[in-house]
Amino acid sequence: MKVVHKYPISFVDSEVKMPKGADVLHADTVNGLVFIWAMVNPKHKLTSRYFKLFATGEAIEDYDKKHYHYIKTLLNNGFVFHLYEIIE
Repeated sequence: MKVVHKYPISFVDSEVKMPKGADVLHADTVNGLVFIWAMVNPKHKLTSRYFKLFATGEAIEDYDKKHYHYIKTLLNNGFVFHLYEIIE
């Protein structure tokens, strides 16, 4: 059985514990906070995944598509952020 769960993302590096094999479906802001929604199997063991928001114009150190997976661009109170998953 799979279900969709919602996970908060902070404006600094975010470690998110979600079941292994979770599929990120969507990211958006709700009342000024950033969230991702993922399809998960709640019976699977929890694993850590890492996400980071970058502001437009902010330097992304060591950017390499093998390390940063783009999720979505988000608008929040007049600011634009870009959400990436950090792949280890």
